[in-house]
Amino acid sequence: MHPATFKTGPKQLLQADEVIIDNYNKYYAALKSPAVLAGLSFEERLYTAHEIVEGVKREDMYFYRRTNEDFNMRCEGNNAVGINARPVNLASNDYLGFTKHPVVIKAATNAIQQYGAASGSVPLLAGTTGLHKRFESELASFLDFEKAITYNSGYAANYGLLTALLTASDVAILDMSVHASIIDGCCNTNKIYFSHNDPTSLKIALMKATGYQNKLVIIDGVYSMDGDIALLDEIMAITKEEHAWLMVDESHATGVVGGQGKGTHSHFGLSEKATILTGSLGKALGGSGGYVAGSSELVSFLEITSRPFIFSTSIPQHCAAQLSAALCLLKTGDGALDRLWSNINYFKRGMDEIGFEPSQAASAIIPVIIRDEVKLLNFCSFLHHNNVFVNPVFYPVVSKKKSRIRISVTALLKEDELSYSLDRIETAANKFNIV
Repeated sequence: MHPATFKTGPKQLLQADEVIIDNYNKYYAALKSPAVLAGLSFEERLYTAHEIVEGVKREDMYFYRRTNEDFNMRCEGNNAVGINARPVNLASNDYLGFTKHPVVIKAATNAIQQYGAASGSVPLLAGTTGLHKRFESELASFLDFEKAITYNSGYAANYGLLTALLTASDVAILDMSVHASIIDGCCNTNKIYFSHNDPTSLKIALMKATGYQNKLVIIDGVYSMDGDIALLDEIMAITKEEHAWLMVDESHATGVVGGQGKGTHSHFGLSEKATILTGSLGKALGGSGGYVAGSSELVSFLEITSRPFIFSTSIPQHCAAQLSAALCLLKTGDGALDRLWSNINYFKRGMDEIGFEPSQAASAIIPVIIRDEVKLLNFCSFLHHNNVFVNPVFYPVVSKKKSRIRISVTALLKEDELSYSLDRIETAANKFNIV
C-alpha cells in the first residue's frame, strides 16, 4: 500500500490542525502495523515516515530534536528575559544538574586525560577498566545490592536482562505503564498485564500465572509518564507471597526519591529489597548508560548470556569516573537534592493554582494532561515561541484522551525561570480554553 492511498495523502498533509493529528495517527499506525508494513516496499516505508516528519516540520509543529538555537526570545512584557536567552528547559532528565556540576566535569576531564576518550572494546574483552569496576562496586553499595553491572544505555540494561533471563516457559507480569524497553525485553516470554499500580489487579494476574515455570513481576519505581511512585511495599508483599521475583526499574527514582536519592525502597523505608533493580545512568546521575543490580549469581549469569552486554562497547572511562563523582555527591549531600525538591514543590503549587487536572505525581515528573490533541500542539507551539522547552506526548505513547506535556523539574532551574514558565503556561491554558 502506497502512502498516497490513505484518505488524506501526503500532498494534502497538514492543512489544518485537525489534519496534522489525523495524518500523524494514520501514518504512525501504518508504520507500527505488521500487516501494513508487509505490503510496502522499503522505499514506501521510508517515504511514509519521512512524510510524517517533514510535513509536521512544514507547519512548525515538530517539537522533537530541537536545539537551544531554535529558541530566539521570550515574549516582551513584564516577564521578558531578552533576545537569545537560554530557553527554560522543562524537558530535561538531568534532575540534579550533575551534567554541569564542576566536580563531575573535573572527574570526567581527568579520566579522559588518563584513559582517553572511549573504552575501545566490549566489557568482556578489553573494555573494562578499574574505573568501571569501581563505579559498579560503588553503585551496588549505594543501592544496597550485592553487585551491579553496567550497560551502554538504560534500554540495553532492561532488554539485555530480560531477553537473557526469560524463556517460553516463564511469564512476565507487567504493570500496564512500564517502560517500552521492558515490554520489548519480554519478546521471548509470556506476558500478563495488571492495572497500573493496582495491588489487587496484581494478585489476579499472579493467579493467572500459576502454570508457568518462573514468574517475574516488573514495575517502575517512578513512572515516566505520570510521575507517580509504585506502591512498592504492597507489591513486594504480594510478590513474595506468590513466590515470584520482583524487578523494579529505578530510572526516574535513583537520585530523586528516598534518603540521599537512594530510590523507591528508601522512600518506603524498606529494608528488604526487590530481587532485581535496573535503571538509567543518564538521568539524575548525569552520565550515560544503564545498570542492573542484584545478586552475584545474577551478574555472573548476565556476563555470559546477555547479548547487549557481550556485544556492545562499554561506557567510556570518563563516564564511569563522572558517575562515581555523582554518587559521592549524593552520599555526602551537596544540596542538589534539596534544591530539586524545593523546585518541585514550588512548581506543583503553581500548577495547582492555575487549575490543571490534579495528578498522582510525586516526583520530578509533572504531567499536564491536555486531552484534546489539537490544543496540545497549539499549547506547545505557544510555549516554544515563548522560550519554554516542553514536548507533546500523545497516542500511541500514552492512551487516547490522555495526551499531555511531561514537565521535568530540575535542581538547576531558578525561581524566576519557574515563575516565568508558570506565567506562560497559564497564559496558554487560558488562550486555548484548557482550564
